[in-house]
Amino acid sequence: MTTQLPAHQGYQTTIADTMADTMAGAVADAEAEVAAMRLQRFPHELPTVYYDVAPSPDVPEIGMFFLVPGNPGLPQFYGPFLLRLRDLLPGWRLVCVSQAGGCASSTGPPEARRPVIGLDAQVVHKVAVLTRLLGAHGYLDTDRKVVLAGHSIGAWMVQQMVVALAAAGNRVPVSQAVLLFPTVRDIAQSPSGVRLTRLLGVAPWLPQAVATLAGGLRALPATPARWLVAAVMGGPPPHALEAAYDLAATPAAVAQTLGMAAEEMALVAAESPAVRNGFWPAWAERSPAGAARAVVAAERTGAQIAVFFAPSDHWVADRTRAEIMSDHGVHDHVYFAVVEGSSHAFCVKESELMAEQVAAVVV
Repeated sequence: MTTQLPAHQGYQTTIADTMADTMAGAVADAEAEVAAMRLQRFPHELPTVYYDVAPSPDVPEIGMFFLVPGNPGLPQFYGPFLLRLRDLLPGWRLVCVSQAGGCASSTGPPEARRPVIGLDAQVVHKVAVLTRLLGAHGYLDTDRKVVLAGHSIGAWMVQQMVVALAAAGNRVPVSQAVLLFPTVRDIAQSPSGVRLTRLLGVAPWLPQAVATLAGGLRALPATPARWLVAAVMGGPPPHALEAAYDLAATPAAVAQTLGMAAEEMALVAAESPAVRNGFWPAWAERSPAGAARAVVAAERTGAQIAVFFAPSDHWVADRTRAEIMSDHGVHDHVYFAVVEGSSHAFCVKESELMAEQVAAVVV
């Protein structure tokens, strides 16, 4: 039963209607705030855009949360996630950098077609961007905290970054790693990986063919083109629709996305010795602060490595998830969570849920 409020000025309203209007207004406000976020071009030889959300001026800056997105690698998908983290993590600078080449048409002049920027080059790119941003914001050789977070293939890149930074002497004060729905091993054995591998096996020309079709989407009027993208995505929220439309209408970005996906199927297989020995073991051996965090890892807050899975993930096979948790769950400094209500593409509709999960482990 719906409870009615007293009539006022010739009309009646209800509690349910009021709540619905309030929620709709809050969603609209949030989407407007996302739309107002400043997406910047990063000065790098490879096409790069990024968000750099500074903490409130009245709060001392205590750390940087550096997010590496999944493929296709557009920061625009992560706007609501970053804004919710801003509320939950006062004092933290929030950065999300695109995959190199993951620049859609709305961020500037369309990029010319280029060879696919592969996984190894992407890792080098992320280390360079991170180091330059840390230098610009006064983080190098300090005790300020740096959290490296990665979504999907971005989680694999974060693992490689930790290993590479340690090998280089590590002036970067990495305090934690957060892996969101990580595709860090045997991606080709996941349900979607199996399908994509088979498809590429019979149609290796597919990435370039789809990129060519994307040029046709650019020729359509914007409104019907957006309707088409929305229909394919099943009615996404505005921020995700705009990001997907920008991607789909940019042939160079489409070719980069699919070309890198093909490389992921081939290269992201067994866990490398470098990751097994250089990422998962306690960083306490290299950082006294890490030893203190490891003590409270069982309570999740302070875990040096936090890993979040979905109950069912079409890019992470159930067996792969079980193997990762079995292999590395023995470490006290590693926290694993299977989050009910989450999915691999959390940044489309589950940003608030995952922001709350992540904020609970960041210290």
